[in-house]
Amino acid sequence: MDTLPDLTTRTLGRSLIHLPQVDSTNKYLKEQGDNLPDLTVVIADGQTGGKGRGNRSWSSAPGDGLYMSVLIKDASLAGITRLPLLVAIGVRRGLKTLTGLPLQIKWSNDLLHEGRKLCGILCESRSLGDQHLLAIGIGVNLNQTALTFERLGLVYATSLFLATDKRFSQKQAASAICNALEEIIAQISADDLEPLWDEYRRHCITLGREVQVISNGQTRRGKAVDITAAGSLIVEINGKRKPISAGEASIRGENGEYS
Repeated sequence: MDTLPDLTTRTLGRSLIHLPQVDSTNKYLKEQGDNLPDLTVVIADGQTGGKGRGNRSWSSAPGDGLYMSVLIKDASLAGITRLPLLVAIGVRRGLKTLTGLPLQIKWSNDLLHEGRKLCGILCESRSLGDQHLLAIGIGVNLNQTALTFERLGLVYATSLFLATDKRFSQKQAASAICNALEEIIAQISADDLEPLWDEYRRHCITLGREVQVISNGQTRRGKAVDITAAGSLIVEINGKRKPISAGEASIRGENGEYS
C-alpha cells in the first residue's frame, strides 16, 4: 500500500491513492468517492484536465507539481462554503514547515511567494442523496523553472524550486500539507474559527490594498479592508463597504497585477 513519508496524521492521508496520470484528481474523487474512506488523498504524477476557478483548464507535466485532492464526506464539513479559505491556511502552514518560506494568501485561496502564484485550491462538490461529497483540489508548483513558466505564458507564477533553489517530491509536499491540514479540520470541527480567521488576515496580502473588483464584465476600484466570518472580502468602494463572495467577483491589483 502506498504511503506518505513523515505523516503524523491520525486519518488524513492514511488512505492514499497514487495515480501515474489522471484527467483531474478532483474528478476522480467525485466519481469514486462513494467507495472510499473519508479523508482519502489522491495524488497524480500528471493531469490532463486540471481545472481552476472560472473553469480554466490546463495539462500538468509529470514531476513539475503536486496535484492532489482530499475527500471530505463528513456532512458537517462538506457544506461549509468558506472551507476553501480555511484550507488555504492549512496548506500555507504545511508549506511553511517544509520550506521556511513566508508565503502569503491572496484572497480567496491562492498562495503567493513575493507576489507570484505558487499554489491554487479548488473545492468541488457532488450530491449523494441527502449527503454532499467534497473534493478539495490542491495544486502546488514544485519544480518548474523560469523557462517553463515563460513558455506557458504564466507571468505571475513561481515554484518552490525557484523560491528555494531546492527540488521537492510530490510526497514530501503532500505529507507536510496533510499534517497541517488535519489540525485545521480539527479546529473547524470544534468550531474554533476565530483564531483561524485572525491567522488568515495576518497573511492575506489582499487586505489594505487597492484592488479591482471584476464582476459581470464590469470593473470597479476600491480598497480591501477586511474578511468576514463567512469568508467574504470587504471592499470599500466610493466610501461604502461591500462584501464580495469568492464566487461573485474576481480580484486583481490596482494595476491588474496578480497580487
